[in-house]
Order: sequence, then structure tokens, then C-alpha cells
Amino acid sequence: MQLGRKLYEIASKIKRRNEIMKKLKLWLQIEERNNSWLARQIGVSPTAVKYWLDGKSNPKKNHIDKINKITGLNL
Repeated sequence: MQLGRKLYEIASKIKRRNEIMKKLKLWLQIEERNNSWLARQIGVSPTAVKYWLDGKSNPKKNHIDKINKITGLNL
């Protein structure tokens, strides 16, 4: 695979992840919920949720599924 194509794919994944986390942040604000509340609902630490929202790490598939069920979003 060419370097340019690979860089494009990486940039696309980062952009998509950022859009997903923006959606989740907005939902939390609208519903007047915080990271700690979401963390309790899905069984992770508030720090994990903060890292996800800040783009420092990515939630696992099972956590995304739980977030979708709790929020009604389709992440």
C-alpha cells in the first residue's frame, strides 16, 4: 500500500473517531450527564471515559455497544 493512501486512511479513522466522540459529548451535555455517570453505567472508570472523549484512547466494541444501548445513539 502506498504511504499516501495509508496516511489518508489513518486520517479518516481519526476524523471519524472525533466525530463519534463529539456526538457522545453533546448527548451527555443535553442529558445533563457527566463522565462519572456514563462510566458507572458501562462499568469502566471515569478516567477511561475522559480518555475516550479526549481522543487519547478508544472504547472497546463491547463498551460502544453499551453506550449505544444507554444513549440511543449509533456510534
